[in-house]
Formats: sequence, C-alpha cells, structure tokens
Amino acid sequence: MRIYYLEESLPDGDLQFVADALGLDSLPEQVRIPYVLPLLAAETDYVAASVRHEALLRTHLRRAGIGRDQGSQVAFVAPRDMHWYSVIIRAIAAETGFYPYLVQTAAQRAAIGNPGEVRLLDTEGLIGGNL
Repeated sequence: MRIYYLEESLPDGDLQFVADALGLDSLPEQVRIPYVLPLLAAETDYVAASVRHEALLRTHLRRAGIGRDQGSQVAFVAPRDMHWYSVIIRAIAAETGFYPYLVQTAAQRAAIGNPGEVRLLDTEGLIGGNL
C-alpha cells in the first residue's frame, strides 16, 4: 500500500499506526504529490477553484505513479487546510476507483481546531463508494 502526501510525510510512529490499523505486514510506501496548494482569498470562487485544481492534481498524481494503484484503496495524509480534502479525495478516487483512507496527523488536527492523536478515516466507507 502507498500513502500519498502533499506537505509532510508521516513520521515513523504515525506510519506504524497506519500499518497496524490496516493490518499491513510492512510499512506503507510514502509518495509525495508534487503539487503546492494555493492560498485562497475570501472572494475566491471555491467551486471553480476546486474543479481547476482537481484536474491539476490528477495530472500530478499520475506523475507520482498513482496508476500503479488503479483498483486499490490507498491512503492520503490530510493537508492543514481543510478546504482541500474533498478536492484531493475526489482526484485520488478518480484515478484509483476508490476513495482513500484519510490520515489526520496530530498537527493537522490541531490546525483545524480538533486536537488529538493521529487517526485514520475510511472515506470509501464514509462516502459509500459512490464515485
């Protein structure tokens, strides 16, 4: 299994948590998505920005090798800005056929005002697999 990330890879302890939670025999491979999310101004048209960035993210996901994960559920490390979750999750689902596991680190959870330890969410299960 691979874990995709934009900002920071997972530290060893969080990586082990994910492997244990998913019952993996080995630590997942971490893959950086070569893309920087822009800051959004208050007057930004979020729908238009989301569509534009989803297309760009899909291109960058392909460059990162997500084609190897077609037909498999991967994991994704959540960025600090919560606005981007749905865009990135949709882009990953469009490329693999499955919504990813979402890894929320302690730093990311603190940034969105929901402090706590690392946690793992199954977005495929939460969304119901409706691509």
